[in-house]
Amino acid sequence: MYIAVLLLLLTITICCGRKIELSGEQILKDGEPFRIISGSMHYFRHHPDQWEDRILKLKAMGLNTISTYVAWNLHNPEIDEYYFESIANIELFIQIVQRNNMYLLLRPGPYICAEWELGGIPYWVLGNENIQIRTSNQLWLNEVNKWYKVFFGKISKYLYSNGGNIIFVQVENEYGFYGCDHKYIEWLYNETYQYVGDNNIIYTTDAPDRSQLNCASYSKSYTTVDFGVRDAKPAFNLQREFQKTGPYMNSEFYPGWLSHWKDKYPRVDTTGIINTMVQMLDLGASFNFYMAIGGTNFGFYAGANGEGNSIQVDTTSYDYDAPLSEAGDCTSKCIAIRNKLQDYYIDSLPKMPPNTTKMGYGDIKFTKSSILWDNLALLTTHTVSNDLPLNFEKLNIAYGYVIYESYISDTSSNKKLKINSIRDLVIVYINDLLVTKLEREQSGKEINIGNMNGKLLLLVENNGRINFGGGMIDRKGISGVYVNNKLISNWKMSTLPMNNKLNEITFSSTIIKNGPTFYWGSLFKTDDIVADTWIDVRGWSKGHIYVNGFNIGKYWEPSPPQHALFVPGPLLVKGVNEIIVFDQDHCNDDAKMVSIDHPLLE
Repeated sequence: MYIAVLLLLLTITICCGRKIELSGEQILKDGEPFRIISGSMHYFRHHPDQWEDRILKLKAMGLNTISTYVAWNLHNPEIDEYYFESIANIELFIQIVQRNNMYLLLRPGPYICAEWELGGIPYWVLGNENIQIRTSNQLWLNEVNKWYKVFFGKISKYLYSNGGNIIFVQVENEYGFYGCDHKYIEWLYNETYQYVGDNNIIYTTDAPDRSQLNCASYSKSYTTVDFGVRDAKPAFNLQREFQKTGPYMNSEFYPGWLSHWKDKYPRVDTTGIINTMVQMLDLGASFNFYMAIGGTNFGFYAGANGEGNSIQVDTTSYDYDAPLSEAGDCTSKCIAIRNKLQDYYIDSLPKMPPNTTKMGYGDIKFTKSSILWDNLALLTTHTVSNDLPLNFEKLNIAYGYVIYESYISDTSSNKKLKINSIRDLVIVYINDLLVTKLEREQSGKEINIGNMNGKLLLLVENNGRINFGGGMIDRKGISGVYVNNKLISNWKMSTLPMNNKLNEITFSSTIIKNGPTFYWGSLFKTDDIVADTWIDVRGWSKGHIYVNGFNIGKYWEPSPPQHALFVPGPLLVKGVNEIIVFDQDHCNDDAKMVSIDHPLLE
């Protein structure tokens, strides 16, 4: 009995006495001063088998904390469907962080930005046109409430006060860039507080801009700011106007930047990063590198910036010019940060783990192909008829493609075709003949189709929902299709999510060089070595690559800056590795790709 009582008291002391709080100009961890030196790493951008390697490298770089967003749309892909396995196993990720004696800043959103599809909000939320996202609209609050019950039901046990390593939980994300609904921020704080409680810190992150902080800060939460290479003092002075207690904190310090297709790959100079970091350290600030390691936008999850008919699509690589590369290598930037941070530590930093093995396996020859049209019965998840075109969200399709079919009955010559709204790319066929391709920016443009009439087929691609700013109500599909200013009606729509039954496609040995086509090839490994590789896609057009059934993401040739897709080593097996490519336009002359041992970013 005596021993049982002692054990109970010990449990209470270890677990229930744990507390993170703000006091004066410090963070206190169980009453002792604590400075956060953190780096962002998103579990959903890395193969789970590689999580620990990346975490150990971030620790060796000098960090004591990891920050991660939570991608609601990954965990809740359809209404009432939840997924917490494999790359979505956030509990395992948290456990790995904790067993390596690091703390966690948790950023559950529900909006996360992150250059991630719709900022992490599930596509199906936009299926209800009465929902006003990121506001105090009751329909929106109901969905957040429902999701938080599921999420925090799994995660609350990992809060610091409960014996875990989650010390901070964020409310919303850079809300000042989007809205000014104080009732919403108050509601979301209270919703979060019921799970987080008093002994962990709830915080906000916003730009160091007075109007944005006025809209996004909340008196009961810890107001932090974010910025890159610059003089930190003015930003921290503004933070102090809104946050009287606690340290200065830059919760997103940018050592790199995001990249879009059709743009050059951005670089951020290391000297400026070190200078700003040293200034923050000397001011006693806490900070978080965003990103410390970027990773990859696997599948269809890359987001976009833009508004209206303008869109800038995020690349598959989320390398971010971060200290650790997309493949987890400690770059020269990483070494410089580590060396400088060592000056601020009494104890030596852990030894930096070696970079992972990289290999180029040579040519991936595609020996079989199958055109999309022959696989519609297999791959179409459902077909809907309606007088006017419906958007993806109404059709209950998150990503991929929708085929819109109707009929042009006008027999006159010199006809003009116009599509008022294109979200995001449409390939136009009339009587099975390719007419043209139109991108979002060409919405409303008239196309001369001459005397063509008959079956009209529009293959429409979702290029990634906008994840930032005022353009986030970004429903995909088409609307307002006209021929000679006459509205086309009576549509049949077929949904192609491109995530099902690809292994059931019947391929032939004939290589189809043009048109939307699936290609089958293989990569042969002769050893058991786990090695990362990249697939060089130069000479192809635009599409996705599936490695042993896993969608490694989008390529878009010849658009810069990315010309090879990253393949995590754990995806590959000894022997034959199946590579399926869907290209919506054409393959290259040799119908091959090449496995190489390095990225191609320009």
